[in-house]
Amino acid sequence: MGIYLFVAIFAAFAVTFAFGYFLERTFIRWFYNRPLDTLLATWGLSLVLQQCYRTLFGSQEVSVRLSSWLNGAWEPTANIQLPLSRIFIIGLTILVAIGVYFLLYKSRWGLKVRAVTQNRAMSAAVGINTNRVDALTFALGSGLAGIAGSAFTMLGSTNPSTGQLYIVDSFIVVVFGGVQSLLGTALSAFTIAQSQTTLEYLMSGTAAKVTILLCVIVTLYFRPQGLFSSKVRE
Repeated sequence: MGIYLFVAIFAAFAVTFAFGYFLERTFIRWFYNRPLDTLLATWGLSLVLQQCYRTLFGSQEVSVRLSSWLNGAWEPTANIQLPLSRIFIIGLTILVAIGVYFLLYKSRWGLKVRAVTQNRAMSAAVGINTNRVDALTFALGSGLAGIAGSAFTMLGSTNPSTGQLYIVDSFIVVVFGGVQSLLGTALSAFTIAQSQTTLEYLMSGTAAKVTILLCVIVTLYFRPQGLFSSKVRE
């Protein structure tokens, strides 16, 4: 039990990576260059998967017992308590972000990913297998979602529809920061989260979300590619 969490994180990544690769090869690939169809198809697929999970595992809330070393809190001062589980999640997030950065910017495969993202036709012309890059990139994203899901179990109980609560927030973070920018996504997530937390002290939670959404809409009106979009030559 002391180390099960590390095994679970690795298993979650491996399983969701494999499932993401299979899903991209059999389903997602047919919707490229059709953004609206992709959105509707993946949304419908998520509903199908949720119902499958309910049928197989039930719809009840499920909690995961934490390892003993994650219980309790670190008290840097008498009035501040930082839960060890949340410190672990922050550390895991930083570690994963660094790993993704080195994979995308310091490896040959990452160079191919950035090339396909910026200019698919030219990448194919110089011999890059764009279909394989698409599949592995989607699989990597699915694997990272698996890591996030395993970490989420340390914050609360889960059920088949738990992920629905975070779809809109995740979409806003990615679009606001810039779809092609890893740094932009990280900074966008931090900015939106801190802004919402601050606004919730001044108004209700719903009003804070509405305010954040309005700010994002106004920003995207002037910068439709996001705040940190990559600059490419046409």
